[in-house]
Amino acid sequence: MIVIPPTLSVFGFKDSGKTTIASAVTNHFTNQGYRVLAIKHVGEPDFSLDRQGTDSHRLTQAGATGVILHSDSSTALLLSHPVKQLAQLINLGLAATSADVVVLEGFKSWTQHNEEIAKVICLRSDSEAPELSENIQGELLALCSLTPNVSGALLIPDELPELLQRLDHWLATTTSFKME
Repeated sequence: MIVIPPTLSVFGFKDSGKTTIASAVTNHFTNQGYRVLAIKHVGEPDFSLDRQGTDSHRLTQAGATGVILHSDSSTALLLSHPVKQLAQLINLGLAATSADVVVLEGFKSWTQHNEEIAKVICLRSDSEAPELSENIQGELLALCSLTPNVSGALLIPDELPELLQRLDHWLATTTSFKME
């Protein structure tokens, strides 16, 4: 069992504003003094930061289970296998950051049924709402859209202050939880 700090999942289809919302939320919480762990799902099946011809790639090809890249400005951990469970993924980030809040971007299938994880759904149109909000368990904090006139959705950036106010209330009233 892993103790997970308050966690927010921001999801929606491609180009729906997920990164805009996740970035705004991360910035907002960071400005309040919270340490934020942001984890982004990449939809490209063969995506890798490890590129052929680099030293890290050579180490991976030599059989390393993981490679840590470190410079004076940043550190990255490259694993030679995908992490299959959300708790493990968050735990990796928490071990390195001791974050107070976790912001997930794009993990609908991993978070929609978790009652402990709050959700913000990003919509491009009204037609997406049923599919994205279907079977959601836990607190749905907001529907958001970069497109005007999406029913029930906060228009971003105009109504970003309303979203941030809802998130402040959520963070003030939520606690850490345990996850396997």
